Amino acid sequence: MNNRNATLASGVLFAVLLLAGGLLMTSKLPFLDPADDLAQGFVDDSGTILAGSQMTVLAAAALVWFAVQLRRSLGAEAESYGRAVFGGAVWAAAVIASSAAVLGSGALRGEEDGMLSPEAASTISDMGTVLLGGAAMVGLGVMILSYGLAAVRTRSPLPGWFGWVSVLIGVALLILPINWLGIFAVPVWALVTSGLLFTFSARSDDTHLLP
Repeated sequence: MNNRNATLASGVLFAVLLLAGGLLMTSKLPFLDPADDLAQGFVDDSGTILAGSQMTVLAAAALVWFAVQLRRSLGAEAESYGRAVFGGAVWAAAVIASSAAVLGSGALRGEEDGMLSPEAASTISDMGTVLLGGAAMVGLGVMILSYGLAAVRTRSPLPGWFGWVSVLIGVALLILPINWLGIFAVPVWALVTSGLLFTFSARSDDTHLLP
């Protein structure tokens, strides 16, 4: 698989898995719901939560793959930004996987025992949700902000206007009270970015083939 196809595949895979997995997990465990309801959710919806956990762990792996392609697309002239892109992605991937493990452990316990104490359920749910919707989004903010700054500075590989959009998204993801919205914004950014890189790379290849 060449770099152009790898960028598209990794971006789409990350976006789909993060959105689907995150929603499957958290839709069954609304943030700050009553503890008794959360405990029942871990029992009644354990299968759905576990499926979401598996998809979210795979999203973390896809994120690292996607970050490799993003860093490669920046080239040597923006290597410092590329390191920040990759560092932010690794941070986010580790936290995303941790969130999936935390919420998945609650679902496993609920499935195995047929019950979970309200205190344990609220602690597990709150920790997993804050990891995914808070801490992971900060790492993703570093990744997107760094990529946006590189695009603004070098106008390559994507246009400056996209860099400024990325900078705004990246800054928003660093602000904890609102960055939970990144569960929707980040997959859209990944899809658009991978699509633009695929398109611009194709145009560049066609130009190189001209006599």
